[in-house]
Amino acid sequence: YYVAAGGMRRDKKKLVLASRKEIKIFDFETLRELATLHGHAEQITSLRFKGSDANTVVSADRQKIITWDLQEEDIENVVELKGGDSYTQVFDLNRSCSQVVSYGSKRKYTGHVIESWLNVIEVESGQTIREIGRSEGAIASAAFIPNTSYVAIGYEKGAIKICDTETGEFPKTRYVPESGAVKKIKASPAAPVMLSWA
Repeated sequence: YYVAAGGMRRDKKKLVLASRKEIKIFDFETLRELATLHGHAEQITSLRFKGSDANTVVSADRQKIITWDLQEEDIENVVELKGGDSYTQVFDLNRSCSQVVSYGSKRKYTGHVIESWLNVIEVESGQTIREIGRSEGAIASAAFIPNTSYVAIGYEKGAIKICDTETGEFPKTRYVPESGAVKKIKASPAAPVMLSWA
């Protein structure tokens, strides 16, 4: 059983997991499967409860963003992402589920990445608001930092950068020597920003 993303209701009554192209809903206490939701044609890469709304979940793959009504166990809204092949992966939804960050790149004919960036996309419309984090080489991971306008970006070359989604500026860069690609990154607002990566 492959889990790509997941979330738990604040009242701890339901656990929601994304497994490949499906979303599975479980009773948190018994772990009994309650329902399976279908709607994605591509692998789901991000899933989150919508703010404090315990009955609404938003999920994303590289082609679409789906808002789900858990009470009805049905789709509430679907937004197709625009931009063709540059949208290779949606990395993360922000806490309110109003924005996602998606990977874009410029490649040589051999497939080698020359330049990469993040697209900040409005969930409601699917439109790109701005491009941020433009850099040489490939981006491997990204995560919104809760309660801020910042995104933590992990690069294939081992660098971690903090980028402001509103201005596109880099207030902080941290290099991780000899660690290789930063393939997974998580962020919390503690102290003032705490990062963990793998």
